[in-house]
Amino acid sequence: PNCKHPACGARPRRPRTAAHVHVTQQVKATQEPRPNMSYAARTTGYEPSPLSVQASFAARDLARRCSVSDFGADASGNSSSTAAIGNALAACGEIIFEHGRFISGTIELPHDTVVRIRSSAVVLGASSESGEYITASRNRWSSYQDYGHGGWSDALFYGNGVRNVTITGEGVVDGNGGLANSKPPKGGGCKMFSFVDSARVAVTGSLTLRDGGWFTMLFTNCDGIHLAGFDLRAVRDGINLMQSRNVHVEDIRIHGGGDDALKFGSDYSRGKSVASYNVLVRNSILGSSHGYAAIAFGTETVGDFYNFTFENLKLMGAMSGIALTSYDGAHIHDLTFRDIQMSDLASPFFFAIYARLRRPMKLVESRDARVGSIRNINLHRIFAENLRAKKHKGLYAIPVAMLDGMPRLVLEHIFQEHPIGPGISFRDVELRFPGLGEVAATCLPGITLAKKYPMGDVPAYAAYFRRVRGVHLKNVTASLAPAVADGRPAIVIEDSNAVQLRDVAVHRSNGSGYDVEVRRSHSIDSSVGLEVVQDPCNPLLLGSK
Repeated sequence: PNCKHPACGARPRRPRTAAHVHVTQQVKATQEPRPNMSYAARTTGYEPSPLSVQASFAARDLARRCSVSDFGADASGNSSSTAAIGNALAACGEIIFEHGRFISGTIELPHDTVVRIRSSAVVLGASSESGEYITASRNRWSSYQDYGHGGWSDALFYGNGVRNVTITGEGVVDGNGGLANSKPPKGGGCKMFSFVDSARVAVTGSLTLRDGGWFTMLFTNCDGIHLAGFDLRAVRDGINLMQSRNVHVEDIRIHGGGDDALKFGSDYSRGKSVASYNVLVRNSILGSSHGYAAIAFGTETVGDFYNFTFENLKLMGAMSGIALTSYDGAHIHDLTFRDIQMSDLASPFFFAIYARLRRPMKLVESRDARVGSIRNINLHRIFAENLRAKKHKGLYAIPVAMLDGMPRLVLEHIFQEHPIGPGISFRDVELRFPGLGEVAATCLPGITLAKKYPMGDVPAYAAYFRRVRGVHLKNVTASLAPAVADGRPAIVIEDSNAVQLRDVAVHRSNGSGYDVEVRRSHSIDSSVGLEVVQDPCNPLLLGSK
């Protein structure tokens, strides 16, 4: 009506009714990624928007508590209860799994929901061939991460854009062999819990979670997560927290698994870079029997990570205890690790920067400008023992603490080095290494596109610092197993500056004749009593101190 163009007079505009606005909102909501369907909608082939999904639950009584058995769920475990569970959620604010075994495909969770699993109840994942899971829609940004991180609906418990959801109790959630540890067939599942764009989500109580598929838990772009009390036996990844914030994890146990136990990442699945921050992890046991890391940052690292605290933890069973990697441009800073015990690992610490840069690039942005950083990391009261060599996905890691910055790679358009630091502090740390019994390779090759993980032989038995600046060791002890020979020095510092070794005590190996080897580095401040040799690989400087 306010248009003054002549065409407006010829074709008067039709007023926008409330119904018109509602339909427009639904159309916008269906943009990538498309949400899941309720059970009834799946049978018709219609996939509604998040608005209409939540509208289907609008008539339910939030104060009502009901048993899924009252809605026809089969407690014998002989038939699927997916539809009955969906009907219970449509009527009640809290649903309860009482005594029995309940088979289900995707359980779509609305706002303001409590799912309670009694001690005598087991929720079982349906088989991948049943077609009971919601196939994830193609993610518009799928080229920047793997399938698993780009879809969410192919899960046993699934929430898209929901708030105030709690899953609790004393019972069991079992994937039952129905959750794949890679991309599932159409109608199959690969996750146990999956939430995206959600807020105030809790999984608590003394639940037992086992055989969760690719991800037992995947949270993407979520705010306000509380995970506590449960025992998780993983198949592949335990918990993946992707670009999420205000997270509290405590009193959990993760074991089994073939990749990361507790992973923090940030990918491009939401079409933008999103930071992760305000995270507390404490009083937990984290392990991965055949996996990469007990605590991992990355390798998906698009958004930044900051303000994390880890305390009173036991880490075991993986290749790395604490792995911090910035491969896609993330700035990882202001992290604190304290009171950590490690056992049955290869590398207690593995920090690395690399320029994979798996995200869109601005036309005027250089690759150097997009490389990330690792700085202001505090590690206090750390103890590691029973370290041993490990293999994972064709990679071989020997026991060593390794910090490796990004080298200058002209062919990859990286024209300057990107060192780790400053502000890397190790204080009150004791590391017990097994020794190899022989001299390893003296020069580790630089990271290339074909080898993103520098996990071959290294020239030190305790710590290898390459391309670092501003690293401080205070009251650090590195020892070798009794009666085990090793021809390497304890510490090698290469292409670095501003490294301080104070009150550092190491066992001298029987082959090197010295404790610390310095290569092409400066401003190295070492403790009294350490024998330091500079540039033994350079014949012009061999033996200089």
